[in-house]
Amino acid sequence: MTDITQILIDTPAVSEPGKVFRLRTVWFPLVMTSSTTFYAALSLAGSILQARQHLPLDAPALLEIRQRAISSINATLSNREACKTDQTIGAVLCLSILESFLGHPELFQMHMAGLAKMVRMRGGLDGLGLEGLLRRMIVWLDFNHSRIYRTDLVFEESIEAESRLSPFKHPKSRESSPTDSAAAT
Repeated sequence: MTDITQILIDTPAVSEPGKVFRLRTVWFPLVMTSSTTFYAALSLAGSILQARQHLPLDAPALLEIRQRAISSINATLSNREACKTDQTIGAVLCLSILESFLGHPELFQMHMAGLAKMVRMRGGLDGLGLEGLLRRMIVWLDFNHSRIYRTDLVFEESIEAESRLSPFKHPKSRESSPTDSAAAT
């Protein structure tokens, strides 16, 4: 559990004015309702923690958790109702974030194409739950990945994320983040 909670901090990229600790109070409870979402979130959190500690990202335990996440998502996709739940969408979002983080744009695009289908089945981004948090997370990821890898946006709404600065620097980004400039002063 520590791996997941280590990265659950508010950021301007996904938070909203007046609403604090949304990742901990809205996202984390969702993660705990589904093994599919749990494995995907744990895979992402574990990879981020490994990277922060400069440890190999191909550690057997990480690869096993990632495989469980993928297998669980694939099993869920065969159910027309389960494949469009917030839990499944959240799991695919986690794998999309992970592939962007790992520098695998082709795998990112594959996950995002599936994510776009699921979102359409829900009636669009505004049809997602978690009080708008899931929508904000998706558009933030889509916008930032597009900017870093010079790819087209998957969701046209993602352009709105341009006004929400992230304090984090993507490992593949050549641009500095607000925290980089603050650390330099």
